[in-house]
Amino acid sequence: GDVLRFGVKVRADLSEYKLVKEMTATDINATGDGYVLTLHPEDTAGLEFRRYCYDVGLQTGGEYYNVIPCSDFVVHHNITSREG
Repeated sequence: GDVLRFGVKVRADLSEYKLVKEMTATDINATGDGYVLTLHPEDTAGLEFRRYCYDVGLQTGGEYYNVIPCSDFVVHHNITSREG
């Protein structure tokens, strides 16, 4: 029942997530010592090009632990693109 939550917000003091991904036991890597977080292009397609903030927390039972402290998450413009 544990959930590892990756969340992106415009500012840390706001309640609305711009992007959130939850990882569970099915997302543990092959060696069993970490989780795999996958971001797809569509996860960030609707975000403005700007600096956001993110963190990662572990929810286990009735407890919540911050695993990765609040850090910068920057969405940049693409210069190149897929061509036909």
